Amino acid sequence: MIAADDMEYELLGPSEGYAVKLREYSCQSGSWQVNMIPCSHAMAAINHYCGRAVVNDNMTDFVHQSLTMSIYLQIYRGMIHPILD
Repeated sequence: MIAADDMEYELLGPSEGYAVKLREYSCQSGSWQVNMIPCSHAMAAINHYCGRAVVNDNMTDFVHQSLTMSIYLQIYRGMIHPILD
């Protein structure tokens, strides 16, 4: 892993490398942008950025807000009526 900037990293693999930009929530693999959940490359960069192996308390900073528990509870707080035959 190479730190290109404060929040930009390049992860080097045996066959290819991936650029991860934490500010933009993006990874060159495209997985983070599509799923809105950090991919393995982004997780490695987040762990390095936070300076420790476990970043559970900061993980929500790197997950799209629509996937948080508070938004989930807001979406499903109303009653869902069954559809009768």
